[in-house]
Amino acid sequence: MVSNISLDRIKGLFMGLAVGDALGIPVEFYSRKKLAENPVTGMRSGGTYETPAGTWSVDGSLTFCVAESLLHGFQLQDIANKFTQFLYQDYWTARGEVFDVGVVVAQSIERIKKGTGLTEAGGNDEMDNGNGALNYTLPLGLFHRTLPVSQRFTEIAQLSSLTNRHLRSILGAFIFSEMGVWLMRGGHITPQKAYDAMTQTINELIEEEENLEGEARHYHRILHENIAALPEGTIQSTAYIVHSLEACFWCLLNGSNYSDTVLKAVNLGEDADTIGAMTGALAGLYYGYESIPEEWITQLARKDDILKLSEEFYQKVVNVSHA
Repeated sequence: MVSNISLDRIKGLFMGLAVGDALGIPVEFYSRKKLAENPVTGMRSGGTYETPAGTWSVDGSLTFCVAESLLHGFQLQDIANKFTQFLYQDYWTARGEVFDVGVVVAQSIERIKKGTGLTEAGGNDEMDNGNGALNYTLPLGLFHRTLPVSQRFTEIAQLSSLTNRHLRSILGAFIFSEMGVWLMRGGHITPQKAYDAMTQTINELIEEEENLEGEARHYHRILHENIAALPEGTIQSTAYIVHSLEACFWCLLNGSNYSDTVLKAVNLGEDADTIGAMTGALAGLYYGYESIPEEWITQLARKDDILKLSEEFYQKVVNVSHA
């Protein structure tokens, strides 16, 4: 496998995620029609949670918890401990306060705190297939991208199951992490080429793992159509995992730079912060840190902490890839 790893791209991943998250928070739950009348063009304050400009949410917090834990290798219990520290002690929060935690994620972390086994903690109901695990599984996908596909899937399943253990959620998390893995491969791979390679990888896995076929049908538009060619009106941007993935990929494949791509995602409305974070992470990974507007970075909460984590994660990823 050839990987085009650079510090600029790893910084782009984490800062891109936080910026997309922060751009989306003030307009979370807004309708697309409302945003069409007053679209997001930069950092704002306010919104449902009355947050200062540059404030990111649980999507950033849990992702940074995972990335920090991976500096010492993949230890599920350590990640679970950091998740409980986040929820109960405001660990890795933007401004020292937890907000915007979905019910499924909150209940899962509460079960972890009460001693439920890590394989049983996450929501496993049909209605638990939200997007809560998508962003935080991405660092693990990159960290262990050199492992066989089946092993990568197993580890993503273990990590996703901390909050979202329904098989549809696990498959969705793996689709998202594999998109990140493919964006890291090769010197000049485009988002469209990464998308095509990702779908081939996932479809091959589904053929080998028969238990995935039933859930794979929910991802038909991603795995068997070119999501980029669909009209915007057919793209939903809710917290349902399938909708979130479709929206993220649609924006990434129809964007031409970091700003354009992330603003597309945020202005779809509804779950604007999580989809903004997802899209920002992939766009940042592809276009790099230097592509993110400086005025957005300047306003971002804890930007120095995120950059430090990015540098440490980069060193760890490079060392693992050379091991």
